Amino acid sequence: MNPQRTPLPALAMALAIASPAFALEGHAHAQPEKHALAGTRIIELTVDDAELMHMLLDEGVNPLACRPTPGTDAWLATDEQLELIARIGMPHRILIHDVPAHVEHERRTTMGLRGDDWYATYHTWEEINERLDQLVAANPGVVHALNVGTTYEGRTIQGVRIGTSDEGVKPAVLFNGCQHAREWVATMVPTFIADELAAGYGVDPRVTALIELVDVYIIPVVNPDGYIHTYEEGGNRFWRKNRRDNGTTCLGVDLNRNWDIDWNGGESTSTDTCSDVYVGTAPFSEPESSAMRDFILARPNIAAHIDFHNYSQVILQNWGWTSTPPPDQEAIDALGAKMSEAIQAVNGFSYPHGGGDELLYLASGVFPDWTYDATGAFGYTIELRPTGSPGFELPPEEIRPTAEENFQGILEMMEWAGVPISVGYPDGRPAQLRTDATTSFDVDLSNGTDSAVSGDLVYRLDGGIWLSSPLVELPSGLWRATLPTAPCDASPEYYLSLQTQSGLAVQDPLLAPDAVYTAGVISDVLIAFNDDGETDPGWTVTCDAADGCWDRGTPVGGGDRGDPPADGDASGQCWLTDNVDGNTDVDGGSTILTSPVLDASFDGATLNYLRWYSNDSGASPNEDTLVVDVSDDGGATWVNLEVIGPTGPGTGGGWFDVSFVVADIPGIQPSEQFRVRFNASDVGNGSVIEAGIDGISVVAISCVDESCQGDVDGNGTVGVEDLLAVIADWNCSSDCTADINGDLLVNVGDLLLVIGGWGNCNGG
Repeated sequence: MNPQRTPLPALAMALAIASPAFALEGHAHAQPEKHALAGTRIIELTVDDAELMHMLLDEGVNPLACRPTPGTDAWLATDEQLELIARIGMPHRILIHDVPAHVEHERRTTMGLRGDDWYATYHTWEEINERLDQLVAANPGVVHALNVGTTYEGRTIQGVRIGTSDEGVKPAVLFNGCQHAREWVATMVPTFIADELAAGYGVDPRVTALIELVDVYIIPVVNPDGYIHTYEEGGNRFWRKNRRDNGTTCLGVDLNRNWDIDWNGGESTSTDTCSDVYVGTAPFSEPESSAMRDFILARPNIAAHIDFHNYSQVILQNWGWTSTPPPDQEAIDALGAKMSEAIQAVNGFSYPHGGGDELLYLASGVFPDWTYDATGAFGYTIELRPTGSPGFELPPEEIRPTAEENFQGILEMMEWAGVPISVGYPDGRPAQLRTDATTSFDVDLSNGTDSAVSGDLVYRLDGGIWLSSPLVELPSGLWRATLPTAPCDASPEYYLSLQTQSGLAVQDPLLAPDAVYTAGVISDVLIAFNDDGETDPGWTVTCDAADGCWDRGTPVGGGDRGDPPADGDASGQCWLTDNVDGNTDVDGGSTILTSPVLDASFDGATLNYLRWYSNDSGASPNEDTLVVDVSDDGGATWVNLEVIGPTGPGTGGGWFDVSFVVADIPGIQPSEQFRVRFNASDVGNGSVIEAGIDGISVVAISCVDESCQGDVDGNGTVGVEDLLAVIADWNCSSDCTADINGDLLVNVGDLLLVIGGWGNCNGG
């Protein structure tokens, strides 16, 4: 229970009496930096409203979040400030009693972890530069040294270009980190990208192909002065800005508020030199931001840009300073989605993509917005792990997995920049072909720097020779692709081969035919139950939690607290642990969502559902679980199906598509009394628990060959008559009886299907 709150007018009076430095219109400036963290504590503090929050900021209490908001978060406070907080009656607890000792322990521990894996620990600015120098020396002709400019204190901003031709010939992408000094992992991810690209060239087919298409600029540390200050003995581990002498008692400018795009626009900005979001005296007042500006303007071939930060585990898109969408919103969002999907596929950690207004907060004067505004390059801010606690102090063991997952994201950006046609599938690619009908799907080739003039769907059914079917341009601007029927024992593979207006040949996937799309074969789908969340067919919710009970609706939370920003199956609605924006996660108990009684008695019955679960933020992350149970007797007894958590894949958000064959579940018999339940609980101290369920179904997919491919005349046998029918229709391209494979042309492909299916349809 919260302590009794003091009314706000009385609160202001109490603060004024308790601290002569306090004034609602003023600001208590911090002391000089030489003892920046001496006498401070890290506390978990609950702030109920914006007015209280601004009073704390005026009093000099320092939030560790990039932008403080009402709610529960970590703050730096002195003993005097703690006394004020207690007098006000604000709920709080001390997380770290001696901050200087804590950060010194972190510094010594990480420096003591040197071993074979360079990414098992954090590294100093000097060590990062040495790593880049080694890459240049070891990879002549591929890795090239960059001198970007000079910092306020006279240090070189160092980077590398990875490319195989002269600079400026190809499209390029830019990856940088550490505008904010305390965000250590944001130095490691760009360095890892440089390492992996250099190591993969000539070895990994995809990396090699992309480096042949694209130049890559990598600048791991934009803010060397500030980064060194966080790392050195006696420095301030939580320092954010550069080290500009402002002529006041407070040093530094926030480099990521110093760009000439809505500069000092009021979104997460301040003109107070003591503020962590101090904008500087003018746009590009700082040598670091102006050096990066000049670097980019000198390279108009840069097509896309990622500015790495931590923490929050999101992909922020243009614009960051307004809720008004940018001109290229659809294309920017599509690339954001590809990067998000690629990142999640590595370790299961979700990085939702979208605008700052929906995922985090708005911010004026930020780097990627300027890049997009000034040059047209798509700009993204990737906030790396974690979603919440431990914030900037991401444990060293999470450096490599964080870097590995984001490496897959940057490959998507490289492919977007280097391949002149973006291939989209508005309704998805086919996952199954049918035995009794051809399968058509639409292809979107409208997004890209080039346009398609023709294309083929290239396929084979069982590892044989590749056949092709022309894409047909539709009045809508889409293209139609058609795959043939297939027998049950086939293993269909396919890809697209495209010709562009400029004469280039492009494949999708990029490395086809070495990499292809695959499909299964079906003849029938039995659907016993299918719930997309749009209606309630009879679910039961039980809940003893103080907050966060299961609720059905269109997600409204925005994804900023580990909750789903959208439903799982794109129908619109799903089940959520309380569908309200704000602090609505599961608190102090459990909530259980139980299905109605389902029929799972038939052969091949398979339970499918999409689940979302996040437990990795708050004061006690990774302590709780999502438990899924099933029953074959209507709920009289239950058998555990899976437990998600307390750690590992699936605990950082993201929709996961899971399936279980009912007959294969230990302790369960296929039954007409089948039920499933989802239990999300909060038993940890201060943890944030968010869960979602969507797309629940019980189905069976079967495949029975009911006809023979190649049986043109339908007499149950593939033979001479069918062969003659193909010859009679040879080169037919409209309403062709012998167009067996559905490619709109009777040719050798149809002839081969007749030969392959020769004989009786029943195998006689």
